[in-house]
Formats: sequence, structure tokens, C-alpha cells
Amino acid sequence: MARTATDPTSAYTEANNEHKQLGKIDSLLHYPKGYIEALNNYSLYKNDTGAIVYGLAIQHHYQRITNTQLLNLNSSPVDLLSALGATKVILPIFAYWKYNYDTADFVMVNDLNIIYDGGATLMGCSPNLIKWGADALYKTNATHTDGVISAMLNKKLVLTADTDPTTGGGTIDIDIVYQVLEAVD
Repeated sequence: MARTATDPTSAYTEANNEHKQLGKIDSLLHYPKGYIEALNNYSLYKNDTGAIVYGLAIQHHYQRITNTQLLNLNSSPVDLLSALGATKVILPIFAYWKYNYDTADFVMVNDLNIIYDGGATLMGCSPNLIKWGADALYKTNATHTDGVISAMLNKKLVLTADTDPTTGGGTIDIDIVYQVLEAVD
């Protein structure tokens, strides 16, 4: 549902009250400067001066990684998010990783990594996630570095690892929270 307001502050107050009633958040005022909060079909952003302004919409992508995919993460990386077009950049914010233990711990020494296809690690998850011998939950924040936008344009997100696990039984549910930047001259 699209919203209109005479100024961002009134939109913020309206959305904050609505979400408090729905029990989704306690208060947006508790978030630090620069944090982006998704509110229905738009986002509000607290900039460096503390002003509330409209920002990029926050999206999420859920995917289950099968046992077979986990055992072959290095030899066959898993596509998570397809490239979105020549002028678009996927900007991951964070990811939740839920390990669903089945029969045995995975034997793995390297992190599980979400990367831009052919690029550097954006989020890494400790291999301990898949070594608990029980269901487990992990959260990782994106580690963006300054860089040339053209190197990030039209790139898909991929899950990979430096080595394949040797054994293990279970799956991982990944929920990636991200934004899409339209990079147009």
C-alpha cells in the first residue's frame, strides 16, 4: 500500500504507530543513525543529521540449501539471487542462516560465503553452524567495502565455500535481506 504524507516525519510517525499496533517493532527511534527499516512498500531512512527520509525498499530472499548442495559448495556454488539487470546492484544487508540438522555433523573447516559472482565475500558464516549436532541459527551482516560500482553491476549472489565438506547430513535455510540500487547516469 503506497503512502503519501506532507513530510517524512509525519509518514514516519504514522508508520511507527501502525507497526507498534501490529507488534512488528517497538519503536524506530531506537535504531541508530543510518539504519534502514522496511515499512510495508517503502522504507524510511535516518540520515547523518537524524532526519527521517525515504530510502530504498528493503527486500528479502529465502532459499533452502539441500544436503547435496552443501556437500558440493566449492565444486558447484549455489545461485541465491539472479542478476537484476545491467544498471542494478544487489546490496545485501544481513542474512539469517538456519541449520536443520538431520543425520550427522558436516566436516568442514572453511566459512560458507555469500559473494557476488566471481567477487569478494559479502557475508561469511562460520562452519560451526553445521557442526552443532542440532538445529542452529546464525546471523551475519554484510561486509561491504568501497569499490567501483561497475564491478557490482548485474552480478548475482552466490553461496560458496573454499572447500567442499567431506560428510554431513542436513539443510540450511537462508533468508537474505537486501536492497537494490539503480545505478543510472
